[in-house]
Amino acid sequence: WIHRIRNGQITVDGQVVTDPDMILREGSKLVYHRLAWKEPFAPHLLQVLYEDDDMVALNKPSGLQVLPKGIFQQRTVLAQLQWKEWKMPPSSCSKRKNVQLHPVPVHRLGRGTSGLLLCAKTKLAKVQLASYFAEGAANAEKKRMWLLNP
Repeated sequence: WIHRIRNGQITVDGQVVTDPDMILREGSKLVYHRLAWKEPFAPHLLQVLYEDDDMVALNKPSGLQVLPKGIFQQRTVLAQLQWKEWKMPPSSCSKRKNVQLHPVPVHRLGRGTSGLLLCAKTKLAKVQLASYFAEGAANAEKKRMWLLNP
């Protein structure tokens, strides 16, 4: 932060601060002016392998981060899901009038991992798909314990 202050990236009440020992007064407005950054290259083409009203299965390439973190804030699967205009078929709209699209990954694959990534298109679908994953993980743990202690 000292470097940012000396670099003129901090203002207090609209005035640039260059002294890291400045004392703030109650009610002062402190603003950090973050410098623009350029995200490193990351693959950005997502192949849709399957899609229905509730979910989409994507072929995630290696090098593409799933969720924003660190230096990757925009070049992520989540950002691409939110930018894409998903369309609900007319038949589903009549059955589910209050459904709002909320596309999110249901699980995570590491940035260096390629493979199938399931994403929910609605909040309800995310809850249901996440419960399937949790149930599957619990059953796998039970089976593993049974194999270790028959």
